[in-house]
Amino acid sequence: MFKKEKDNKFKELREKAERKVSQDKESVQINDKKEILKTIHELHVHQIELEMQSEELINSQNELEKSRNKYSDLFDFAPIGYFILDNKGNISEANLTGASMLGIDRSQLITKPFALYIDNEDKDIFYVNRRNVLNNTICNVRLDLKLIHKDKSSFYAEIIMEPITTSDNKITYCHVAVIDISERKKTQEELHQSEKKYRSLFNTMSEGLALHEIICDEMGRPCNYRFLDINPAFIRQTGLKASDIIGKTVKEVIPDIEQFWIDTYGQVALTGKSKKFEHFSKSLNRYYEVFAYQTQPMQFAAIFMDITVRKQAEKALAESEKQYRELVETANSIIMRWDNKGIIRFINTFGAKFFGYSDDELLNRDVMNILPKVESGTGRDLEALAKDIILHPEQHTQVLNENIRKNGESVWVAWTNKAILDEHGNVLEILAIGNDITEIKQTEEKLRKSQKELEQFNSTMVHRELRMIELKKEINELCLQAGLPKRYNIDFTDEQQKQASKHG
Repeated sequence: MFKKEKDNKFKELREKAERKVSQDKESVQINDKKEILKTIHELHVHQIELEMQSEELINSQNELEKSRNKYSDLFDFAPIGYFILDNKGNISEANLTGASMLGIDRSQLITKPFALYIDNEDKDIFYVNRRNVLNNTICNVRLDLKLIHKDKSSFYAEIIMEPITTSDNKITYCHVAVIDISERKKTQEELHQSEKKYRSLFNTMSEGLALHEIICDEMGRPCNYRFLDINPAFIRQTGLKASDIIGKTVKEVIPDIEQFWIDTYGQVALTGKSKKFEHFSKSLNRYYEVFAYQTQPMQFAAIFMDITVRKQAEKALAESEKQYRELVETANSIIMRWDNKGIIRFINTFGAKFFGYSDDELLNRDVMNILPKVESGTGRDLEALAKDIILHPEQHTQVLNENIRKNGESVWVAWTNKAILDEHGNVLEILAIGNDITEIKQTEEKLRKSQKELEQFNSTMVHRELRMIELKKEINELCLQAGLPKRYNIDFTDEQQKQASKHG
C-alpha cells in the first residue's frame, strides 16, 4: 500500500518536472553523454535516498501510532482517574477510570465543571488551588477532597493538580489526577479511634505506664535508657513529673539508679522477650511489680504497680505466720484443720504424735482415721457426727468424743470447733483444737464405779439397819406380851422413815 502511494507520488513529481522543463526556454540541452550518465546516476542515488527517507518516515509514523495507542491505553485504563480542565474548570478530557469513579459515562463529563462532583464543603478549597495552579503561583497541588458519586454517595480522593504549559509558555489547562483514598481514610479513622482509645486507656489506667528507648555503649551493652512518655499513674506511683523526665535519661533523673533496672529493661528492648518481675527500688524506696515488653527494636514499655503496702503486709503476715506456726507447733494441744469433705489439711506435730503418726502421715487422709465409727460405751455414730459438724457447725462448738490412735488404743479428746466460711457463708474447713481428757474420763469412770459401789454398800447397810429395827420391834412386842417394859427405843426419824419407804 505504502509502495503504491510512493510510486504515484513520484509519478506526479515527474510530470511536474517535465512540464517545468518544457516551459523553461532557457533550459540547457545536455548533449554530452558522460554528463547524461552522471546526471542519471545522481538521479538514481537521489531516488534511493528519497525511498529510504520515505521508509523511515513510514516507520516513524508506525511507531508514533503505537506510542499513541499505548498512551491511550495507559490514559484510559490507569488505576488513577485523570482529567484535563480548561481555564474555567470545565472537563475537556477524562479517562475511563475517572469516569468510573464518578459513576458517569465519559462522554457526559466533557464540558461539565469538575466542581459539580466535589462536596460543597470542599469546593472553595478546590477553586482557590486551581486558580493558583493556572496563575502559576503553585506548580503542584495535593489535596484531600470529598467527591460525589452519581448515586449521591461520597468518597475521599487525593487530588493532584499540575499546570499544562503550551509552547509559548502559556497556561490554559491543568492536569488533575484523582486517587481514591476511601480505604486509607477509613484506616486513618480507625487508627485515630484506636489512638483515642489507647490514649484514654493510657491516661486512666491505674497501673503506671512508661515508654522508653534503651541506650547502649560502644560495645552494644545497655548503659542507660530515656523516658519517651508516661501516663498520670506513673506520676502518682513514682512522684516523678512528666516535665522533669520526658526526653531525659534515667541517670539524669535518678543518678543512683540500680544497674538491675537497666540490665533487665535492656534485655527486653534488645531481645524482644517480655519480662514480669517484682523488685525493690532503693532510689524510690518502693516495691514495684513490673511487666516490661518491647514496643519496637531498641524501645520498650514498662507497666508497673506500686506494691509497697502489699509487700509490707506480706512481711508482717509472714512474721505473724511464723509466730503462729511456732505457737501451733509448740502448743500442748491438738490443732487440726479438716475440709468440708472430711479430709485433714493440717495437723500440728503434737497432734500427729498424739495419735501415733509422723508429721505428714495424716495429711490428706480422712478424719475417720482418728475416729471410731461407733463410740464404745455410748454407741454414738461418730461418722454421722463428723458430717453433722460440717452441716451445723454452730451446734458442735464443744464436743467430747472418743478417738483412736494408730495402734488402735482408744483415747478421749475434748474438741473446740470453729467453722471457716467462704464469702457465701458455706463451710470450707473446720478448725479443731483438741485436748486429751483420757485420764479425766478414766478418773470419772473410776469415780462412777466407786459411787456405784458406795451406793450398793449404803443400800446393804440400810437393809441391815432396817432388819435390826424389825428385830428390835419384834422383841419389844414379845416384852409387852410378857408384861415386861419395852427393851428398845425404836422411834423413827423422818430420814429413817424415807429410807424405810425407799427400801420397802
